[in-house]
Amino acid sequence: CLVGSEMCIRDSYRMDAKAEGQTVVIGGWKSQGGTKTCDAKWFSLELTRATAPWAFKQGEPFRTIASLELLGTLVGLMVLVPPGSPPRGESSAVVSLSCGTDNQGNTHLLDRMLTTKYPLGVVLMELAHQMRVRRLVLRAHRLPRLENEEADALTNFDYRHFKAENRVAVSLESLKFAVLDELFAEGEKY
Repeated sequence: CLVGSEMCIRDSYRMDAKAEGQTVVIGGWKSQGGTKTCDAKWFSLELTRATAPWAFKQGEPFRTIASLELLGTLVGLMVLVPPGSPPRGESSAVVSLSCGTDNQGNTHLLDRMLTTKYPLGVVLMELAHQMRVRRLVLRAHRLPRLENEEADALTNFDYRHFKAENRVAVSLESLKFAVLDELFAEGEKY
């Protein structure tokens, strides 16, 4: 669809996050165009105190679940929608992508692009930068938990719906964040 100068693409990817005890995992898969899970690119990434110390700072990681869900959205954008991959219309067009999540709070967060909460604000700033680089607007729509079962399975190390050869190898250290690492370092000092 085309709305004004904004080209829309429905449901580009789906993602989820899990924080249970000391287990923290984000996962997602590229669902654009009705892709079946067996044909989809996907990722699943376990986070640790070494790779994401901010997720463990408030005690139990479940306390940062909104930030973890947004991090999953960010990583999904970076690995499943690399710069230059969305279809381009006119040179001034902005592409609007949609991702599915079962976190309703983050759907509102992406609509407003505003928060004062830490660490959520840091992840949101990086996401805003990554959207700008791709010249797109990312909208999240809430999926009932039963409609997001495949992404949920990825956070539970259940890969039976997906082919191993379609897995996108990803680590937080290998992603080229523009501001995330620096802002988290400043957050730690503060």
